[in-house]
Amino acid sequence: MAQNKPPIGAEITANVGRILDEAKVPYTLMGRQAMFFYADPTVYGDLTFVVRDDCLDDAKHALEAAYDDAPNRNGEKLYSLCTDPDCMDLMEDRSLHDDWDPLVIYLVLQSDHLWWLPPLTMDMPDKNHSYLTLSTDPALPRRHEDEVQDEWSWKREWVGPCGPWFGLYPVRILKPGRFIESLCWLWMRDADMRNLTLWTLWESMLLCMKRRWNKLEGTAGRSVSLWHMERDFRRGFTWLAGDFPDSVRRLSYFGGPHPYQVALLQLRNRLIEQGAFPMKLCAEEVPEYELTDEEKQRFPWFVQASGEFL
Repeated sequence: MAQNKPPIGAEITANVGRILDEAKVPYTLMGRQAMFFYADPTVYGDLTFVVRDDCLDDAKHALEAAYDDAPNRNGEKLYSLCTDPDCMDLMEDRSLHDDWDPLVIYLVLQSDHLWWLPPLTMDMPDKNHSYLTLSTDPALPRRHEDEVQDEWSWKREWVGPCGPWFGLYPVRILKPGRFIESLCWLWMRDADMRNLTLWTLWESMLLCMKRRWNKLEGTAGRSVSLWHMERDFRRGFTWLAGDFPDSVRRLSYFGGPHPYQVALLQLRNRLIEQGAFPMKLCAEEVPEYELTDEEKQRFPWFVQASGEFL
């Protein structure tokens, strides 16, 4: 069923995608707007585009050139390149951004956000692409909306995926399994808490994706085939709402990590040893636990083998 109304920011996102395509800038949509295709809707006004490192200047110039055609409001541009060195939005890890009332457009480097993927290309992804699809793909989860009562009135409000953006310019997005992997990678990168704001963002997005996963897991349908993940990432991700041995669950009782975080921390330490991160990271201490014989039978994936992940 065609969607009747695009989500907030969809038209601007599609326009930016068109501008980048015309400028021959390889990109993919990232962040909360990308998550909207698979999980709960976003109420944040940030549109994040990951661009190939050598094309950042081309992307900047393409957006600057589009400013001349930007709509005006009372003689003032609705969006412009932000050059304020004290802007809070530049204190995280965004390379540059544009303020487009009421939205903010971020351009980030692939080496910062998707370094484990092959270099982005201009190829339009088809159904067999290993990690990308399009915002107009009919195989995306259907739009879901429900009636939610707030304290003021009854209104129709999205509580699930936004559905394909039929009628808008197609935008490159990560397939859901690869999107989850990217959140896991970024979660692990920032797990040392040097940037608590970003780590909290990845944590919350993972939890949103997990809620959607629980609704789809075990069901038939074309959208389920999009949810492919590498084995280790899937194992860590599925722990998010898993059933845990009491020996592991007790870790969080004394200020330790949640059991699912143990899985990602163990994977993180192994990937650090393999040099899988582009920056120098220190391994995090993973709390020790000892399973009972009965727990070893019920939870074999918790049995730690030397040199292996779980």
